[in-house]
Amino acid sequence: MKTVVVVLYLTLFFIYCMCISSSLAYPKYGESPTCYGQVCPEGTTSCKKNIRSSLNRRNLEIRINCLDDFDGSMKEYYFEEVNNMDPNVHYESSSYSGTNEDGVKNKASYNRPYNYNGLEDLY
Repeated sequence: MKTVVVVLYLTLFFIYCMCISSSLAYPKYGESPTCYGQVCPEGTTSCKKNIRSSLNRRNLEIRINCLDDFDGSMKEYYFEEVNNMDPNVHYESSSYSGTNEDGVKNKASYNRPYNYNGLEDLY
């Protein structure tokens, strides 16, 4: 009998934890999920942003993906910005975040670029 009660309590605790963790990943009721400031479809649980130099290195190609529970892309946004870095520098950066997050990584702050030869620029 004690074993059944312990299993029941553990099962209820597990269900409680799953409900809390799944509710944290989703936005508030009536609120659309966002990734890096872009509106995403319902079911989006995480975000990915990839920034890289274009082939001619004059622009930065920015891709923002709205990801589901299995990291499948539900929607993709594509932007280009003028590249202000040295034309001999190839830049690429990827970052992941949860939905509706604010902070430095959501405000177009780029990581340090790396020279095409693999040596880091020192500032």
